[in-house]
Amino acid sequence: MKNYHIIYIFFCLCFLTSCKNNQKSQSKEFHKKEDRVLKDTRVTDIVWTSDSASFEKIEYIQVTNYGYFYGVDPDEKTSKYTGLRKENSKLIIPKISEPQVLEIRSGIKLKEGIKVFNTRVLASPGDSLNFIVDGSNIKFEGKNAANYNFFSELDPGNLAWSKVGYQNDLINYKNRAKNLYNSRKVFFENYIQQNPQVSKEFVKEVEEELYFEYLYNLLSPRSKWDPVNRLYVNTMQGLTSIIEKNENSTEAPFNLETYLDDIQLKDFDQPDLVGNDYYQRSLEAVIRSYFSGNKSSNYTIENFKKERQYIEDNIDNPLMTNLQGKLIRRYYYSGGFGRGSVEKEFLQKQISAYREKKLTASQKMAMSEIENKLQSSSSQIPSSFLEEKIISFSTGDTMTLKTVLTEKQFSILYFDRFLPNEDIDMQKGNLSRKKLEKSQEVQFIYINLNKSISTWEKRAQLYEEELGVQNQYRLLNIGDSKLLRFLKVRTQQVLHFPSLSLIDRDGNLLRNDLPLPSTGVPFERSVENAWE
Repeated sequence: MKNYHIIYIFFCLCFLTSCKNNQKSQSKEFHKKEDRVLKDTRVTDIVWTSDSASFEKIEYIQVTNYGYFYGVDPDEKTSKYTGLRKENSKLIIPKISEPQVLEIRSGIKLKEGIKVFNTRVLASPGDSLNFIVDGSNIKFEGKNAANYNFFSELDPGNLAWSKVGYQNDLINYKNRAKNLYNSRKVFFENYIQQNPQVSKEFVKEVEEELYFEYLYNLLSPRSKWDPVNRLYVNTMQGLTSIIEKNENSTEAPFNLETYLDDIQLKDFDQPDLVGNDYYQRSLEAVIRSYFSGNKSSNYTIENFKKERQYIEDNIDNPLMTNLQGKLIRRYYYSGGFGRGSVEKEFLQKQISAYREKKLTASQKMAMSEIENKLQSSSSQIPSSFLEEKIISFSTGDTMTLKTVLTEKQFSILYFDRFLPNEDIDMQKGNLSRKKLEKSQEVQFIYINLNKSISTWEKRAQLYEEELGVQNQYRLLNIGDSKLLRFLKVRTQQVLHFPSLSLIDRDGNLLRNDLPLPSTGVPFERSVENAWE
């Protein structure tokens, strides 16, 4: 008899009432839309059964609602790294006020390892979702099941777009992307005919989801190849960066208008989609690469002002406030912006002005995180924190961190657990690390956060080629380390890794939370600006 396992998970998505604002903006193209308040999240029990000898437990469940700034309620007890939203046997579900697409990611632990399932559903207020995992796919049963099963039937592994890679020819890339989009539209139309009971909200929301997913893949081409998972991922550097590097020629500059099918702002005048992930990402990307008139992909004050001005002149609330917040967040995290003194002061002023607006809890939380990181830069680390003990992998000696810091003018503390699947990032970061070590008096200090000595030794050996032997260490007192708390590597008993901090030999924190070396230019730019 074939083994199988079945897990039943019941989601209660409860209705919130809100007041509508029917006024229209006279000066802007976009219609106003009520600012949805998402709070008082409901918790439900996880109920599962299994007759499979292979099944062990539910490792995690993640439900993402892009009606929030982060996709999650900031009041939830959330692990940043696993996406775990649970407290004992309770699952926290994001509340919704109208039909929208939710993303569901689940990890099921089998004896042979963890299997991850990832899909999307169109859910409505008051819905109960009963989903079953049979070992190969996710399937929904019960009332409105036809509204939920579309994405898992369309693309069971949610991998179709990851096979469409950009290979130095945007027109060819677009043709292949459009072929995939058209095939998904045909599947959608057939699905509606075969399931006439689907709601009218399903037809509208899913049709727009498919289109904006296609548009986002045009605006952020899948130019990065992941050899471990053997798939293409979207570039975070933007469409303009790809055109600058590969597509422009002196004879015929790349025609961005034709590539994007002469898209207009009015094409985004769909306030009902304000909580849709691909809608938001596409609008943010098209403003950056097309509408704002930026001629380069650089994260500069000038480009920031252009994007901000375009948003203020053309977008209404609540979308305007959301885009302004994401502009600040993208420049800081993706662009390495705000690391130099001039940019830092500029970004702090932008955040202060942004705080004057009516913000949601998740928007406030996002700004607080960036403010804390900016404020911690160029601050003195208490001397006693630098006296914490570390063990050298190369010699086995125990010493203080302060002793190692005095060896070079600058040190980059690289906190991580150095998991086995990080080898690609390590290899990608080699060029930036070596370039920095040669051009500046700087050293990398790799501090492993594994409590197990044997695990630390295995990981150190695993990355010996990428990281060397001399600069690998393990922090002795991980649980009670004041240094980890000061650098925000540990917050509320949660470790955040990888985490990089730039420190000089006198213990001055020049920059906290540097981008990873594998990001290339953003990492190098952040380090160089920190000691300007």
